[in-house]
Amino acid sequence: MKQCWIISEGAAGMENQALGLTNALGIKPICIRIPKPPLHNLIPPHLQFRDQLIRILKEHAPKEISNVKDPSIVISCGHKSVAYSIALRRKARGETHTIHIQNPRVNLRFFDLIIAPKHDKIKGKNVITTNGAIHNITKPKLDIAKKQFSNAFNPLEKPIILALIGGSSKRFVFDVQAAKKIGKELRSITLKKRGSLIATTSRRTSKGVQEVLKNELRGVPGSIWTGEGKNPFLGYLAHADYILVTCDSITMTSEAVATGKPVYILNLEGRGSARFKEFHATFSEAGYIRWYKGDLSDWNYVIPTETELAAEKTKNFLGHKLLDLQQGL
Repeated sequence: MKQCWIISEGAAGMENQALGLTNALGIKPICIRIPKPPLHNLIPPHLQFRDQLIRILKEHAPKEISNVKDPSIVISCGHKSVAYSIALRRKARGETHTIHIQNPRVNLRFFDLIIAPKHDKIKGKNVITTNGAIHNITKPKLDIAKKQFSNAFNPLEKPIILALIGGSSKRFVFDVQAAKKIGKELRSITLKKRGSLIATTSRRTSKGVQEVLKNELRGVPGSIWTGEGKNPFLGYLAHADYILVTCDSITMTSEAVATGKPVYILNLEGRGSARFKEFHATFSEAGYIRWYKGDLSDWNYVIPTETELAAEKTKNFLGHKLLDLQQGL
């Protein structure tokens, strides 16, 4: 049986990009969450030991791949997955097509296809360029989530304000002081609007930041999800009237814009980067986002269809391989 494998380190923001692509392609993938490859920072991905990488990959893979010699399609996302994808492509000798999402930071010839956002600034015959990150948020999914979470969110006072909270990175600082400032901002705007606040943190949100946010938001109508129990993310997106996103995540911003609702960006201190500046500028000029400056208003925009457009170009490239997977051959 032909299979499509998704390879990532398991971070939701990366895995969901690959899942968004397979969903748009109409195929069911097998997700493999891999560890950092051996000597990750010392040896370039294309020079690492092929057999060792494949052995590690299979140790972390579900049982469904055990009887498959080579997958038909491999979709990798994130830099840590690059070495594994290259190893599989070399082993298969043309039988496996590899698609990498984001800039692989190696020579583009090591992949059959690359899907990268405009702000990554890479070009090539095998590159599909998108505005922002591709994702797994669709209108049908939001419609289903609206019904599934109606008992939890319908009783809340309107408007419902959603905060998508990230964490510190090499480019932005999200420490306790930043959490206090953002917590006060969220409290202020929620009480000003006489509405409710729903918030979700990410894997990068430190425990200290989570605790500060909980303290600052104590008594504010709504809820904050920090990883316990069923993930309400789709329900949050479906029921929100306004969405505020910390500026450290391109993926969360791209997912928020998929709702068509007003999306505001919460600024964080830090050196930032040219990539983030270009991304925010592109989305601002398109009318998708605005920087948060203490108040909320409504506006409309045409929801971007970057995932669908990338999938159409990928379909043209894959041809019969995709058809076989769609038919379960």
